[in-house]
Amino acid sequence: MSDFFKQRLTWLLISLSLGIVAYIFGFFVVKTGGWHDFCFQAGNILIVGVVLGFLSNGEHFLSIFQQAIQNVVYGKEFLANQKEIFKYWKITSKQMFENKFPNIHEDFLDLINSYFPTDEVSYYNDYEMISSMSWVDEENDIVKVTDTVSFDLIADTEGEFIYPLKIWFKVGNNAEHEASSKMKSFKVNKKELTNIIEPEILIENGERCEKRNIPLSGSKEYHIEYHVEKTLNIKEDHCKGFRAKYIVKNCRVEYDVPENIHIQFESRGTRENFEDVGPQKSNKISKRYRGILLPKQGFIMALQKNK
Repeated sequence: MSDFFKQRLTWLLISLSLGIVAYIFGFFVVKTGGWHDFCFQAGNILIVGVVLGFLSNGEHFLSIFQQAIQNVVYGKEFLANQKEIFKYWKITSKQMFENKFPNIHEDFLDLINSYFPTDEVSYYNDYEMISSMSWVDEENDIVKVTDTVSFDLIADTEGEFIYPLKIWFKVGNNAEHEASSKMKSFKVNKKELTNIIEPEILIENGERCEKRNIPLSGSKEYHIEYHVEKTLNIKEDHCKGFRAKYIVKNCRVEYDVPENIHIQFESRGTRENFEDVGPQKSNKISKRYRGILLPKQGFIMALQKNK
């Protein structure tokens, strides 16, 4: 008997034995759950592998066997039934990072985990903010700002959930020209919300927050678009920007202000800088970021009136 035949026969007998053991575990030991399904699928693969072993050479059979097992172990259905999936991910990632970060790999994993979504919103796609500014009372530094914001909200569920929309601006100390904000329109999937929800007003450290709880349901993707008008004192509220609450894939911003106001634009904690889109002016900018923005990343703009 040749060595090659002996090796093939050994593999086939081992596969047959393991397949029978997997069936026994599936029938009598693990009767429910993900491991029950795994045992039956593994048993099918191993038993069928015996037949394949007679039809292919040893090396080809081994590659088929390995691929089939990987398809089961790493399949979505099997992983979805595992309650300790984060534990497995942490063990695997630890081996990936341990050589490069031997002393801080666990801290590194905790940091990565902190960016994972914890509520129904998974991330924003193609976030876009187009803003313009005009003088209301130049002598007193009062301006009107119009913001049009649009993005695709990717949800974790098709069930109903509350999307919290927050709009921030400085209150200021000028009683005659008090800062204000008005939601002019709000659309979900290009459909106008006829009754715009009255905001909950919060005041924190001299800043006003208008919070609206928007109910969403029936899909895992929503196109959000809203239009806001604000009246502000540019001397008191001279910093504008965007700080991501959720993960954002791709971002674009356009800002147009009067000619006697200068815009200083800076990326905020991003891996790469925002890139220019077309010609830039001191009072008109167009920027975009291609890639992923993590929570608390974004951009900031300082506005200064020319003397």
